[in-house]
Amino acid sequence: MSEVQGSLHNHGYALCQTSVKVSQSPSHIIVMQNQSLKIDCNQSANNNYMEWYRQQGSSELQLVLRSLYMNTPEYGNKITERFSITRSKVESITLTIDKVETSDTGLYFCASSDTVH
Repeated sequence: MSEVQGSLHNHGYALCQTSVKVSQSPSHIIVMQNQSLKIDCNQSANNNYMEWYRQQGSSELQLVLRSLYMNTPEYGNKITERFSITRSKVESITLTIDKVETSDTGLYFCASSDTVH
């Protein structure tokens, strides 16, 4: 069984609002292949949009999932249903990755905004 190592940026982004604090935890995760993981994110505002992005190596940020509160999430390109989000409150979102693969390794960022970008 291979070890999958994924670092997480310890602060998310608030797009277009400098007064919004976005935080995510844990800040670093190491899991074994085929295990599941959860990453929590909270915002200090009530922005309707919350998003998860991934950066692998020196590549650009890739949208993983976007949530407009209480609506069906939007998946990024080439993101499978092993990725899911839970958003029971407007100010928080949890990313779950089931059956983690080595290709899931990367930096995961949470973002919050009033509008989609």
